[in-house]
Amino acid sequence: MGTLLGNAGFPAVPSEQDPFPGTNTSYFSGGYNTQMHTSYIPDNPVNGVQLECNFTNVRDTYTNRKRFADSLASVISKYLLIHQNISFADCSTATGTTSDKVFPIRVFPNPASDFIRLILPKDYMKFVVEIKDVLGRTVMKVKNELNINIEKMPKGNYFISIQTDDHFSPLEG
Repeated sequence: MGTLLGNAGFPAVPSEQDPFPGTNTSYFSGGYNTQMHTSYIPDNPVNGVQLECNFTNVRDTYTNRKRFADSLASVISKYLLIHQNISFADCSTATGTTSDKVFPIRVFPNPASDFIRLILPKDYMKFVVEIKDVLGRTVMKVKNELNINIEKMPKGNYFISIQTDDHFSPLEG
């Protein structure tokens, strides 16, 4: 991970750029503790990441914090792909927004107990409504229905997505 951070413009120890932290350097500069207490030891069932960041040029301004956070997210994604074969290629942002275009979609009532009703744009002739629980499991999937019976679903929060050939609209309810 250190090499990936270094490549992103944030020097790190250990890394290809600075492979040996040294035993006489302080804890917060990546010294002895980093060298002796890594979780990347063979047969170690624990895996974690510990970061200690400089204040200057990393945490001192909003712009620097944002730049570091964006870089760190990219580095962690690359690290997990390289070392754990975990890919986030099919993930999207929390809102799932894939375009800046807004489509007028309404779902009511909210909260609901027996049914939900959808009001969709007129060009949504063929569509699929998928309802997922908070764990991301699909609990219901229907095609081309504007009135959906939910009376057998347990109370809780659900995520609704509506997909056509041209649009994908995630909703929370």
